[in-house]
Order: sequence, then structure tokens, then C-alpha cells
Amino acid sequence: KFDRLNRRMHNKTFIIDDLIGITGGRNYQNAYYDHAKGMNYKDRDVLVVGPVTAEMKRSFDQYWDFKRSISLTELVDVKEHHSNGNYKNWHTRDSFALNGIFDALDEEADRSELISQLFVDTLRVVDQAYFVADDPQSSHWSLFRSNGHSEVTEELAELVSQAKKSVYIQTPYLVLTSPAIKMFKKLRKQNQKIDMRISTNSLAATDSWYVYALSYKQKKTYLDDLGFKIYEFKPLPGDLRLFMPNYETLKMRAELAHQKNLEAETAALSAHEDGLDFENGPIATASTPYFCMHAKSLVVDEEVAFVGSYNLDPRSENINTESGLVLKDRIFSSMLRTHMETDMQPQNSWVVAKKKRPEGIDEVNTIMVDLSAIIPLIDLWPFRYSASFELKNGKTAVETDHPDFYKNYRDVGNFPQVGTDRLGKEIGARGTKMFLGFIKPLL
Repeated sequence: KFDRLNRRMHNKTFIIDDLIGITGGRNYQNAYYDHAKGMNYKDRDVLVVGPVTAEMKRSFDQYWDFKRSISLTELVDVKEHHSNGNYKNWHTRDSFALNGIFDALDEEADRSELISQLFVDTLRVVDQAYFVADDPQSSHWSLFRSNGHSEVTEELAELVSQAKKSVYIQTPYLVLTSPAIKMFKKLRKQNQKIDMRISTNSLAATDSWYVYALSYKQKKTYLDDLGFKIYEFKPLPGDLRLFMPNYETLKMRAELAHQKNLEAETAALSAHEDGLDFENGPIATASTPYFCMHAKSLVVDEEVAFVGSYNLDPRSENINTESGLVLKDRIFSSMLRTHMETDMQPQNSWVVAKKKRPEGIDEVNTIMVDLSAIIPLIDLWPFRYSASFELKNGKTAVETDHPDFYKNYRDVGNFPQVGTDRLGKEIGARGTKMFLGFIKPLL
């Protein structure tokens, strides 16, 4: 039953009084709310008021009432702790104080003028909005392939296929299946000038290096065959403090935790030297707070927008259940695209482009990259087709096909800003690209 075990409910919905709905990419964890000392997710949600919330509620109820949904206390490990009374009761508001982390937010929530400014004044009427979600009963999944894509996959494929001018996508993971590549190739063939841009994670920013490795392996296909313009998000973008206003507070917390860890590690090593048992090993050091892109959005022709839980990868296409809001409205679509373009700016993302090599060598390398991609199971050719590029100081940002691109940008390699503390990411990505490409359907 691996096909069933491998499935995940990836939907994200939040419904209040059947009147207000929120959906997007965000999960419940400190890292999704700019409160983690290390990696924090840069995410996106959309809040909707109106009849469409009834569609969201129906989807929620489908999952709540589904035959495979059970009470948390019925899970084997939880049930054991519950029956033994071996768990902590958090019955009061004070139980969730969490060292004052949310005190400021708690205070702001009681300021009606601020709530109006943030959530009421910014609302706008849109021409059309509808919620799309996979049915939990869907039975088209099999071990490595689907016998018909999910409802959300079909909806998004239909929206993209109708594009006339542009397709802007933001996705944490960029791994295309054969049907997805075929769809984008067809779109490019129909319109050579269509503008297709992807905002995604760099290796330094991603939370899943093994998925990045598969994207790394497909870069030539993205750039040459599909004509994508790819922007990889930096872990410490130039607009960091704009994106995360509490960055300095988080940084101080991280530095304090790091210092405490060093002191505890020193004490533990000292105890170990004295012959005492040291069971837990060295204490990991806390890193500086940094960003990982987690938003999942689509804008087609600045007329149609999607905000939801869907990643551009095989899991979302074939295995997970997904959900999101489709909005057909020119002004909203333009606003969303502007947000995505901000993340693509040179201070926030590296641009991926073909490496510049001397004539003759370039042609040979391209042939070898193609041959290496054809060989099953392994990919041993060490010289990559593309690299990440950064805008030089004082230079003007231009497109990758502009004559001045290589004058204005510097090649910063395939994995910029992957420091020694995250070197395992690079080793894992290179190894997966070379030897484990066949596991793409599973990942």
C-alpha cells in the first residue's frame, strides 16, 4: 500500500464563522511566522470574504468526515501517552506565553485601528473568485504515476495553457514531470515571445536540498527548451528587513542561543573528559536567521491569479491533495505579480543563466550535458550548463538574452552563499544529481 502511505494532505485552509476564509502556503510552526532563530519561511496567504468561503468550508468538511481521518488521540503513539497521562496539559492562556515571543502581536491584535488598516482597508472587490481543492477520496494515484491528474493540477494546467502574454510562477520547488514539460513546450511553440518567469529557492535558501538537486539537473531544459527566466531567492535578501521587520530581535535571540550552546557544549566536553557519560553528542550551534521561499502563486497575463498550497513538483501534481483560490481580476493579478517581481529583484534573487564559455568549448559542453542527461541512473559530467549570476555594483539590470548581460552580471557559481555550516546541502545536491536522478517520481 505504498501508494496510499506516500500520499499527504497538503491543503491549507482557515475559515472563521463561515464568512472569512484564508488559504495559501503557510503551515503552523514558528518558522512560518518569523519567530525562528534559524530558517524562516517567506510565505503568502490570501484572505477572502464572501460566498466563496462556503466552498472552502465544504472542502474542509470533506476531509474532516473522511473515513481515514481519525482523532489525534487515536494515533498509536499519542494514545499511549494519553492513556498513561504522560503529557503536558496546556489549559490556560498563560500556558502559551512562550517566553513573551508573541506579546507584541497580542497587543496589536487588540488595536482595532491597526486591524482595520491591515485587513479591512486593503480588501477589494474582485470580478470572480473560486476555491479549488482535491477530493480526499481521489483514487487516481498509483506508486509512481497518476491515472489522471488531480482537480487542482487540471485547473492550473488549464489556466497556464490559455496564456497569451506571460506566466509568472512562484514555487519553493521547481521539478517538472514529463507532462508538465510537454505542456510548457507546447505553450512556447505556440508563442515564442511569451514571458515565462519562475521565482524559486536557491540551494542556500531551500529546506529540501534533495529536491533542489533534481531541479539543478533539469536547468538546461528549463532555460533552453522552455525559455524560462529563473530567479533563485537568496537566504539573506537585500530587502530582508522589509520582509522581516523583527529581524534584529530574532538575530539577538539566535546569538544568545548560540552563546548558551557554546557554554553548554564546553561544560559537557569538560564532563566527558572527566570520564562522565556524554550521551547526546555535541550541541548544534544556532545559525543566523535566514529566509526560505515557501509561497506558491501563479499569475497569467496579469488577468488570472492563484494563491494556494500547490508546488511545481511531482508531489503536488500527482500525490498530494492540494487547494487554493483562483481570482480572475486584472487589478488583483497585477498587485500579486508586483509582489512576485519584488522577490525577483537583483538584491533579493540570483538570476540563473547559461555559463559563458569560449566558442568551441561551449558547444562541446552542451553536447556532453545532453548526453549525460540521456544516460539512465547516473549523471557524471562535472561541468554545468548554467550558473547563478549577480548584478555588479553600479550596473543596470538587464534580461539574460540582452547583449550586455555578461558585462553587467558576475558568475557566482551554482551554489552561492552555501557556507561551511550548510556544506552538507551542496554535497547532497551534487550526489543526488549524479547518482539518484531516478528517484524523482518518489521525491
